[in-house]
Amino acid sequence: MKCSILAQDLPFQIEPPKRASSRPLALAEIERAAIIEALARNQGDRRNAAVQLGISLRTLQYRLKDYGITPNMLFESGTDEDSDQKGTKTGPG
Repeated sequence: MKCSILAQDLPFQIEPPKRASSRPLALAEIERAAIIEALARNQGDRRNAAVQLGISLRTLQYRLKDYGITPNMLFESGTDEDSDQKGTKTGPG
């Protein structure tokens, strides 16, 4: 006996399941963060970072370009805490 589901068997409106948390991270966001973390752990050494990530060096190079990751991003403090009280930056720059 063949069993079929017909349009009239379905509810009028199908709603997506409710999520318990906020928006999940996109795969690209997770991958970008993993690449930055691997490069930082390896002091910017791309070859070692690629090995640690389980990808080829060429794939890592493509991802760096795609995600706009530059060597400067790895070694910037990301805060103004390196500034002195007069508002001038300490160190080079």
